[in-house]
Amino acid sequence: MNRRSFVRASSVLVLPSLVGRAFAEAAWPAKPIRIIAPFAPGGGPDILARLLAQQMGPALGSIIVENRAGAAGNIGADYVAKAAPDGYTLLLTTTATQAINPALYAAIPYDPLRDFTPISMVASTPLMLAAAPDFEANNLKELLALAKAKPGKISFASAGIGTMQHMVGVLVEQRAQVEMLHVPYKGSSQIVSDLISGRVSIVFNSTAALGPMVRDGRLKALAVTSPKRLPAWPDVPTMSEAGLPGFEASAWYAVFGPAHLPPAIVQKLNRELVRAVASPACRDTYASLGLDAVTSTPQELGAVTQRDLATWSGIIKEKHIRAE
Repeated sequence: MNRRSFVRASSVLVLPSLVGRAFAEAAWPAKPIRIIAPFAPGGGPDILARLLAQQMGPALGSIIVENRAGAAGNIGADYVAKAAPDGYTLLLTTTATQAINPALYAAIPYDPLRDFTPISMVASTPLMLAAAPDFEANNLKELLALAKAKPGKISFASAGIGTMQHMVGVLVEQRAQVEMLHVPYKGSSQIVSDLISGRVSIVFNSTAALGPMVRDGRLKALAVTSPKRLPAWPDVPTMSEAGLPGFEASAWYAVFGPAHLPPAIVQKLNRELVRAVASPACRDTYASLGLDAVTSTPQELGAVTQRDLATWSGIIKEKHIRAE
């Protein structure tokens, strides 16, 4: 076969496949879409997945939310990483599976950058730094001064090793060059009572979790980890304002697909996610959960994932943190 004949034959083979792919993308979605929530029912990803599925249903048809919990979200994330890149299997996850777990666990079965297609961020939640009313520090500068004067004596609680609460505490240690005592709990239920009683010194947690107790005086807020003051908490300074310039840390929720998801499907999903997050139903639910309604372009989400993966991986390796 000469070169010209080979080119003609190749074109005959390639053209139908390209046409078929273009038709499939144009017809998408032609069947129900599944959103995988990699944590247990009732958690943030599950609630957001069901809320967004409901809001996107009129435009995209049937959307099913499926919980595939286990291994701190790694099981569900891996399931999506290995799914076909056809737009019918999506992941609604958190900072944990994409930016913390890859360094926290000795081995995970997916690559958070190579094995996923970023679609859009859908929410973020800054943390609040709080202490008991009678704790001797009344602001971040006083807290850091105490931590420097008493290495290892100021304790900070978290819901477990590798949680955002833990990682933010370690980030403060690194940035302020102080040593504190990490006290991991099995969940968050006992933390507040131990904080109020003085068994632990401080905690970083969501405004939804700590806000009611700050408002009624059972706790005091020292700072928030957002880049700007929160509208609901205008009198609480940011960490940057209060003594750690440039400090910022928020947990985020985002939607990803498997790697190599067609651009046309990515664009359509991004557009519908942005519309859903802007809906009154989402705004009201977000407010009740203490979440910020945040969306992004796929490129912006990819950059945030890469940035946070570098930040948290560096801290985890420096402090030799490992999942239990």
